[in-house]
Amino acid sequence: GAYNDIVFQGDAQFVIPAGETLIPRAGGVVKVEKEFTARQWYPIGFPFNIASVTLDVDNSGTQTAIEAWNGTDGDFWLKRYEGTAFGYKTTMNAGEGYVIKFPNAYGNLTNKTLTFTSSANPVLKNTGALPTLTDNYTMVANPSVANVNLTNPDIYYLLNSTRTNFELMTANTTLKPFEALIVKKEEVQGGLRAISIEDAVTGLDDIRSGWGEVISIHYYNLQGVEVQQPMKGNVYIVKKLYESQQTEVTKVRF
Repeated sequence: GAYNDIVFQGDAQFVIPAGETLIPRAGGVVKVEKEFTARQWYPIGFPFNIASVTLDVDNSGTQTAIEAWNGTDGDFWLKRYEGTAFGYKTTMNAGEGYVIKFPNAYGNLTNKTLTFTSSANPVLKNTGALPTLTDNYTMVANPSVANVNLTNPDIYYLLNSTRTNFELMTANTTLKPFEALIVKKEEVQGGLRAISIEDAVTGLDDIRSGWGEVISIHYYNLQGVEVQQPMKGNVYIVKKLYESQQTEVTKVRF
């Protein structure tokens, strides 16, 4: 059948018949809803471009657009390995792998809905091989919406249990949909034993650390009038009140 929006929840997979692809109807998108724990890195990647990341900040049912840290402002950290080290990114491109982490301000995200929304009309596949590498070490995403079997421990690096390093895979495993890893060129002899994310604290947590969770959120138009429901495409002033009674005011485009 045809779908406007295709939603994946958690690790659930949308089953596509073998050898086939699926494209949402005109204007349709893919939405991936995932759960996270604050202050932990997660490997993440998509076989389509991500147009927006939204979060139900206060469990009100309203999704609020959030943005990656750009060096001076943002709501979460997003990094990508670039051959020799991890660097901060602000967008997620199809096929590329990243690590993502959220600050303490969002508390335990398992009780909130976090949604990654694709650009319009992505093509979904239930099979796909990891791409041919051009660099010695490349961070890539699962190219499909099904598990990819990994059977060469000498070239795949997976995020370890402490979520601080990528380490060589020690046994055959699977790469789940919307997850990422680092791949080494097979002709690279020896290679790195581990690749560190280099988790240095940035200003994002310096600002919000210790404030507790958000207990209320209010939206105002640019004339200062409070609105109940932000409209897509407009800019609003967002005022958040934390458990510590600290307030944060930001300007957000929905």
